[in-house]
Amino acid sequence: MKHPLPIRGALVALLCFVTVAAAGSGVKVGDAVDFELPGADGTTVRLSELRGKPVVVNFWASWCEPCIEELPRLDGLHGRLGEHAKVVAVNVDRQRGPAAGVVDRLSLGLPVVFDAKGSVVAQWSPPGLPATFTVDPQGAIHAVRVGELTAVDVEGLEREVRALLPEQ
Repeated sequence: MKHPLPIRGALVALLCFVTVAAAGSGVKVGDAVDFELPGADGTTVRLSELRGKPVVVNFWASWCEPCIEELPRLDGLHGRLGEHAKVVAVNVDRQRGPAAGVVDRLSLGLPVVFDAKGSVVAQWSPPGLPATFTVDPQGAIHAVRVGELTAVDVEGLEREVRALLPEQ
């Protein structure tokens, strides 16, 4: 029997959570760990080089449907924030090809980096996928969200990030 889409989506979300939750207990607020990863555009992104502005770090996988559903919303947030803050999408696939295909298909403009060795995901230990961390301008984790971000969630995330902006 074929399962309806909502059940299939819930099962995929549960699988995403179980797969990543098995990796560790999760990063706690205040424990931002620096990373340097290759980007889809050929550049390298180092988290510590983004200090001085808020950063949204999103962990996702090409096989995680909720992850793919929220990427366009995060891409929109990236565009609205401009140079005031950054959104970085960290792909956790072991092979780059499927993730690169998603990036191309969605025409993402936000920085996408690849953690094929799993070193960053092991250090950050997101409690599920997708997982979205808000890092303040000083480099500390301010908040963690697990699960697909809806349009309303992204609006709240944007307000949170803008509240973290240094005073002009």
